[in-house]
Amino acid sequence: MSQWTTPYLLLAEELRQRRDEGCDIPAEIWDRFQRLDADGDGWQEWAIWSIYDELDELEPDAGLAAREPNELEEIRALRPDGPRDLGWAPTEAELLDRLHGAWTGRGVGNALGKPVEHLSLGASDFGLTGRTDLKELLTRQGD
Repeated sequence: MSQWTTPYLLLAEELRQRRDEGCDIPAEIWDRFQRLDADGDGWQEWAIWSIYDELDELEPDAGLAAREPNELEEIRALRPDGPRDLGWAPTEAELLDRLHGAWTGRGVGNALGKPVEHLSLGASDFGLTGRTDLKELLTRQGD
């Protein structure tokens, strides 16, 4: 278990994930989760694991699984017709230049993003607030 999140927050993510997988989560499970206190119950695994157990019993939507398969051949069968080879054949120098640019961009993005990294993870009342939090910080900083 990671030390920078709580079982409560992991459960919140699992609820979102199961919902996104097409599971119909009963209102009783949502109610039990919403009665938990993020601070007071954040590490109370006994209160959280029972909800996890019930989520494990839920069946994902079979229709969604058919529309969004996981196996490569099933994915390929659903893709539209089109070119599979875009004909790009870079020279070694072009490829090296592109890879260098990609790594430079990644490094710059990591360095510049570090001060605000966790702002994007903000959540309140089971809704994400990261974008709003980041906008407020940048507004306070000025142009």
